[in-house]
Amino acid sequence: MHLLADGEKVYALGRQVGHYDGTREDLFVIHFVTHYAWEFEHGGQVLMRSRYGLPTLPRPRLNKLRFKRDLKRTFDGLITKTEQATRLWEVVLEASRQPKGTLLVITTEALAEADRLKLQCTLIEPVPLTPLITQLITAIDGAVLLDPEGYCYSIGVILDGKASGHGTSTRGARYNSAVRYVESSPYPCLVIVVSEDGMVDVLTKENLAESRA
Repeated sequence: MHLLADGEKVYALGRQVGHYDGTREDLFVIHFVTHYAWEFEHGGQVLMRSRYGLPTLPRPRLNKLRFKRDLKRTFDGLITKTEQATRLWEVVLEASRQPKGTLLVITTEALAEADRLKLQCTLIEPVPLTPLITQLITAIDGAVLLDPEGYCYSIGVILDGKASGHGTSTRGARYNSAVRYVESSPYPCLVIVVSEDGMVDVLTKENLAESRA
């Protein structure tokens, strides 16, 4: 059920019936995604997104080439096989579909970090992630901790990190905790932030430095 409006006033409740001819350009939809976030759509295509009053053009949720570039820059020499990058991409792609949002933390010291954070996470026997397993464990609150080989060591992780001035109040706790963790980590790490409104961010030390340049 939708509110029907003419651009100035709401005049009825209703829903679209039958096929819409997009060439008419007389039916637009505003979809409220979450708190202070909405999308402006036409014919099923998002034309604009707004978060906390800041409009932006739609962008792809994930860019495969950029993701693989970030992997190579962060874990130079550790991901030597195409299969490794492909497996991690499949995991990240599945995580990006989590409707409630999630965090994936890929770090060279996943085992040590799992042990360090053992009081604020659930330790598991290392298991190689698949899209199906990823779908199940990302439904649990907290971050998922894995290594560059795609092995998961803990779930439901509460990330820590030193507070910095590089977060943003418009992005919420999940994004800002990921920023703090990346900036504080002494190890190579890459964090994927999936927000409830569908936005996906890939955070590395290099990306954060470039965004502030």
